[in-house]
Amino acid sequence: MSGRYEILDILTQDADGVAFHAEDRETGKEVVLRRFFPFGAEGGGLDDEERVAYEIAVRRLMGVSHPALRNVLNGGTDPNDGMPFLVTEWLGGRPLLHHLREKPLSPPSAKALIDLALETCQVLSQTFQEECVWIETSTNINDFAKE
Repeated sequence: MSGRYEILDILTQDADGVAFHAEDRETGKEVVLRRFFPFGAEGGGLDDEERVAYEIAVRRLMGVSHPALRNVLNGGTDPNDGMPFLVTEWLGGRPLLHHLREKPLSPPSAKALIDLALETCQVLSQTFQEECVWIETSTNINDFAKE
């Protein structure tokens, strides 16, 4: 990670981590670089066993391709502090949240979004061999007011 990515802007930060808009110096492409705080902002990074498990998960994610997911380009743990990071493609455009603040989705659009979410959960459950809801969900738009 050191030196490969140039931070262009901070996108979001909370107790779980920080996300940056960055440039990959090797490819010249814009990316999203996320650093996770597995034990909170004041906690430390992953130990050796956790690092191995995380790097296996990253390699699995790099093999996933789905229209509802950003492609995972890189990831691992910072050698200095053990904090996990993930690099995904940068997708321009207007976030869904901004649209929802203006007006609700039409029923067909809501159904299409739910279908994609369920399909995405199936893909990720197969990837990790664990049934789970792998996406963040909320029925309250105020939950996202800080974004």
